[in-house]
Amino acid sequence: MLEPAALAKPVLSGPHLFNFLEIAAMLRTAGALQEISDATTLAAAVQGLFDQPQQARSMADAGLAV
Repeated sequence: MLEPAALAKPVLSGPHLFNFLEIAAMLRTAGALQEISDATTLAAAVQGLFDQPQQARSMADAGLAV
């Protein structure tokens, strides 16, 4: 979870974050993490990041700041 944030990339994750509760909360609060529930949501999230590069950049910058 920290690796993409440290590389200034948006963080997408499934709903099972029990091993990463603290960092997930920090990334979520910063706006760097988007939780994905299924394949359809993943496809939409990835497409959204391509369609809205400013949002992707904002998530990436937020993750890097964490």
